Amino acid sequence: EAKVFAMQLNAVKDDPYLIGFFMNNEPGWAYVASLNLAEEMLASGADLASKARFIHDIEKQYKADIQAFNKAWGLKLSSFSDLNKPLKKAASLSKLASADLQAFSVKMLERYIKVPVDAIKEIDPNHLNLGMRWASSALTEEWRFAGTQYLDVFSMNAYTDNPYPRIELASKMTNMPVLIGEFHHGSREGGHSTFGARWTDTEAQRAVAYRYYAENAASHPANIGIHYFSYNDDPVLGRFDGENFHMGLVGITHKPYSDFVEEFSKVNDSLYEVAEGTRAPLESVPEGMIDAIPMKFY
Repeated sequence: EAKVFAMQLNAVKDDPYLIGFFMNNEPGWAYVASLNLAEEMLASGADLASKARFIHDIEKQYKADIQAFNKAWGLKLSSFSDLNKPLKKAASLSKLASADLQAFSVKMLERYIKVPVDAIKEIDPNHLNLGMRWASSALTEEWRFAGTQYLDVFSMNAYTDNPYPRIELASKMTNMPVLIGEFHHGSREGGHSTFGARWTDTEAQRAVAYRYYAENAASHPANIGIHYFSYNDDPVLGRFDGENFHMGLVGITHKPYSDFVEEFSKVNDSLYEVAEGTRAPLESVPEGMIDAIPMKFY
């Protein structure tokens, strides 16, 4: 499957104007702040290759001694093959169970990333692999960065007011350049019933919010870019999944939000001054300027 996935790059592998590509966007498990992937795997009754590998590894780790394993995990299994049956909340059985499952979660993540990366490199060795645009609010533990060593750039979507702390964390965890794949602010003036993942009262305030975000991102030496999402608003009645945010540079009729767009352009014209260190970023948003309520899963 990884080789089939990689074949889509055949059409662009020699394109000199292409910088790179993303492999995924916000993998579902990245939204959950407290998660043990291997625990979820054991809870499944499905016939999984990952579960078969886990049973093989754990039997080897405990030297095929089911009694030693039972003592460590607080179980009463007759054989390691009993782990094929659904086992709920296994990480809570004991400290050793939690540690064993966490270690295998890292293995799964590394495999999840390395297999398609290797297949892609065979097809296209010419462009950067920009990663998977993690949901950055859940990147709170070191294990969640497992597998990123196989990428060229660490990318994340960062719906927040000041992205600097998240860039700093990602940079320290990966020692890689960091790219922000998504962020935005909307406003209550847009006319939609929902205003985006972050928002302000007015379009003028929204412009200041963009300046604060963009300049603080540019001031971090590991940051190599930010991607505003999106150019146009969602449809008022909702897109395919019901989302109907006002967060675009233009509305659904492609009329620009002038207060926002004009300041957006000015900020971008001088952003390299911040990146080069000749001008400090905007230090704080003026009192009362932002009235932003985060959506928890961002």
